[in-house]
Amino acid sequence: MSEDYRQTLLVCSTLLRYPDEGVIRYAQQLTSFIEELPLTPQRLLKKFLSFLKTTDVVTLQELYVSTFDMNDENSLYITYAKLKDDSARGSELQGLKSLYRSAGLSPTTEELPDYLPMFLEYIGMSGADGAKQLLHSYTPLIVDLAIRLERKGNPYALVVQASLEALRNIM
Repeated sequence: MSEDYRQTLLVCSTLLRYPDEGVIRYAQQLTSFIEELPLTPQRLLKKFLSFLKTTDVVTLQELYVSTFDMNDENSLYITYAKLKDDSARGSELQGLKSLYRSAGLSPTTEELPDYLPMFLEYIGMSGADGAKQLLHSYTPLIVDLAIRLERKGNPYALVVQASLEALRNIM
């Protein structure tokens, strides 16, 4: 996988996390770094960063919560979109956890392993070699999320679209 697309996934992973002070500080430092990314993700992420820089923290946090936390339709837990609370979800979560561990990655958050930012971080750090099947399973779910966000004019659609562009270029 191209290093540029790996970096794109790592940037998207961070930008899709709750916009606390650390995420916002990180985002403010990205402007010149994004110039090095492939053109399509670069364009999408520049638009998102422009939104981020012109929106106060409380508004950003409210948007994030109303978009992802208060709306099951836009869940960032990618197996939830497919399986809801079905018992099969547990084994899929365990499989993801094992995959991350086998790649030498240990999650840095308390989130479930199907948390989209964590999944993007895994692919960005380890590449797609061990995750081809997962990419084929989860990419359509991520596409659906991007479409729903875009239809609502939600700025997070830009970050999801940038991550999809990177994922498509590594599949």
